[in-house]
Amino acid sequence: MKSSPLELIHSDVWSCSTQSLSGCRYYVLFIDDFSWFTWLYPIQNKSDVYACFLKFKVLIENQLSCKYPCSSGLKLLAHDGEPLSAAHITEYHQTIGALPYCTLTRPDIAFSVNQLCQHMHCPRSTHWSPAKRVLYYLKGTIDNDLWYQKGSFILQSYCDSDWAGNPNDCGSTTGYGVFLGSCLVSWTAKKQTVVARSSIEAEYRALAITIVEIYWVRMFLKELCISLPIPPTIWCDNIGALALASNPVFHARTKHIEVDYHFLREKVLNKDITLQFICSQYHIADVFTKGLSTSRFCELRNKLQVCLPPSSL
Repeated sequence: MKSSPLELIHSDVWSCSTQSLSGCRYYVLFIDDFSWFTWLYPIQNKSDVYACFLKFKVLIENQLSCKYPCSSGLKLLAHDGEPLSAAHITEYHQTIGALPYCTLTRPDIAFSVNQLCQHMHCPRSTHWSPAKRVLYYLKGTIDNDLWYQKGSFILQSYCDSDWAGNPNDCGSTTGYGVFLGSCLVSWTAKKQTVVARSSIEAEYRALAITIVEIYWVRMFLKELCISLPIPPTIWCDNIGALALASNPVFHARTKHIEVDYHFLREKVLNKDITLQFICSQYHIADVFTKGLSTSRFCELRNKLQVCLPPSSL
């Protein structure tokens, strides 16, 4: 079957010597690369194969593809899978080139899009399948919006990194979400340009990137004549990075970190910003740095306030 909008689906039909209690003498088998499951359907006549395929397509679209944009622990290998044809490469470029615009209002797909964008130069079959998964997730949650409501002017950010999470070059991923009150106003999922030698270094770089963004938001609010009641707070789940940022003594083991990242320590010492520890269990920025389970993803998506608009609207 090549008419599937999801993936190349392998199918086969065989007959049974004895008739089942329901009167079925044939069975149709579907194996697809999208769901990684094998599906077996009993049918009475060979002419029922196409109708059975339509039921299978609806099952995949409505029940599997709209729950979450990527699988738990997603790791895309550069040379895994088969090379795509020229036509599919063009389609991949067009699709992935458009997805970053979707992240402007859908922060829940930021991590998946970041992972897919890293393989634009040489996409393969193992990259095309997750790309289609993101599209069907968006289709299934097309009515979800980033919800804003009136609240306080407390500026805070959740910052996280996935140290050496890239299986191709051991690169780390930075993720943060900046909140004004309970409203998400800025976010990112981005691969770090330098390979970190420790989890502390990766987290420290993520903190430095986050503080740049939170200061930009702070200056923008100042131009709007909006003053903050307290200094901005950054929540981080790495105790080592917090200690490094708060310690005024420069240690020799941190010299491999570029000097310009140490402006973070200066901001902390001047009390321009506050760093706080948060348990990984409650860390919202996890959604920007790694593939999560369905329950965990839905939990953090709700905290980002990406949801259906109230019925009153």
